[in-house]
Amino acid sequence: MKKLAAFLFPLLLSAGVNAQSLDDIVQSYAEVNGSAAQWEKVQTLSMTGEFSQSGMSFPLYTVISRPSKIYTEISVMGQTIKQGFDGTQAWMINPMMGKTTAELMSEEDAKDIKDQAEFDDELLSYKEKGHKVELLGSEDVEGTSCFKIKVEKKNGDVVTKFIDKESFLQVMARTISSNSQMKDAVVETYFSDYKEIGNGLLMWHSMKTKVSGTDAGAMTIKTVELNVPVKETVFAFPK
Repeated sequence: MKKLAAFLFPLLLSAGVNAQSLDDIVQSYAEVNGSAAQWEKVQTLSMTGEFSQSGMSFPLYTVISRPSKIYTEISVMGQTIKQGFDGTQAWMINPMMGKTTAELMSEEDAKDIKDQAEFDDELLSYKEKGHKVELLGSEDVEGTSCFKIKVEKKNGDVVTKFIDKESFLQVMARTISSNSQMKDAVVETYFSDYKEIGNGLLMWHSMKTKVSGTDAGAMTIKTVELNVPVKETVFAFPK
């Protein structure tokens, strides 16, 4: 029994320290980026910017609304690609693929847009949302030493977040794609150029994505507006 106690005590002590360390990280993350309570005051968030791919850039507009609605349009060579999610249905109009009317997205392809519509940060709201969070140690991301935190969402999805040890800003997120065109590929999204957007909140203004290590696209945000009234019809499947 004494040997068992001597073996278990360091493990329990270590577990307590790790749990406290994770709490400290999340607390510092909230202090820098804005707390869950501060973000809850934001009902809509609209952005304009540019999406870049293969050396070309295209104007972009996105609006997100609570609890989980999103609409995005990208102008490409005089055509406008549109996609939306009204909390129930995800749809797309893609004239570049010969689709001039709205079509419902498959469950697999809709997953990405549903994730984008999620307003609350998984780290800030993991206790309330029922997500599981685990500190996996440290890892360098493009020369930046980061805390590596695994978030297993209540629905079973997993995202690994990399938080800068000095600034407590998110540098990168790693997921496994469920999209039909890149099924099971490792998707890494890098965030930078953080700026204040109001209400004491910080948000990235530059994002790039790699799929299985290959550059897949980038986005630059030019303007951000909070709590601008948005008609519900914007998100709904066009009739």
